[in-house]
Amino acid sequence: VVLLKQQQQNDLSKDKYMVEAMKYPAFKVVYVPVLNIEYINTMKLEAELLATDLFLNKYRGVIMTSQNAAKMLKESFIKNNNVDNDKIKNMLSKKITFYCMKSCKDVLDSFLPSCKCIGTNSKNATELSNMIIEDINLSTSALPLKTGITRTAVSLLYLSGETRREELPNRLNEFDNSLLILDEINVYKSTIHNQIKLPDSINHKKMKSWIVFFSPLGVKGIFHQHLENVKKWITSENTNIKFAAIGKATGNAIFNELQERNILLRTKEEEEDTIRNNVLIASEPRVEVLYREM
Repeated sequence: VVLLKQQQQNDLSKDKYMVEAMKYPAFKVVYVPVLNIEYINTMKLEAELLATDLFLNKYRGVIMTSQNAAKMLKESFIKNNNVDNDKIKNMLSKKITFYCMKSCKDVLDSFLPSCKCIGTNSKNATELSNMIIEDINLSTSALPLKTGITRTAVSLLYLSGETRREELPNRLNEFDNSLLILDEINVYKSTIHNQIKLPDSINHKKMKSWIVFFSPLGVKGIFHQHLENVKKWITSENTNIKFAAIGKATGNAIFNELQERNILLRTKEEEEDTIRNNVLIASEPRVEVLYREM
């Protein structure tokens, strides 16, 4: 199983993917980094956070759809350890709602263990945006319009990547702007490694292999740098290689690359069979799903 991502834990006994894979002796897990992550606008975010009272008066919540955004927030605290971080953490934990997925919550727990999080069960940005709107509606409906009391708009800060998708901001910006104001700071950017080196065992005809994509940019990197291999993997009847995509956006990126590079077969039926037989889309990276599909 080739995971197209940076290994997060040096101690593999604490690595969640390795721990799960060890339950299935048939699996050998290999990490292959495909992206460089660079934090940006650090001073802008730090200025917001360090003006604690202003920040808390301005924002009700912080939105994050990527673990990288949560890591950036954590780094801001580590970097500024000369200020009263305990006070800021305490105030953030009590007064700020974090709208985020589980991967972000895991990072937040490491430095804001008592923070309030909504959306950790969401599978994608669209689901998260619906949960945000539901929460805003519940909070503002506490003041019925018939009382004549004006409901105050809720301001949220979206910590995003430079190449983030449009679904979440578009959905929130469509909502009543008298009730929801969305500010955004790009806090990281992703670029593709110049040379993505896949293990030689990938092309071993007798070995079944999964290549697990975690992002549309990772898909682009593999299709650009290993195009000839991709063609063989998808169209050869002898190959044992299959793709797994974490999330619909990543799955769509695979299908788009296949179409743009004319890798699929001649008829629509053959294309659908190829996709169905070679690509698995999962909402989260669960080893047992891959095992079941082997």
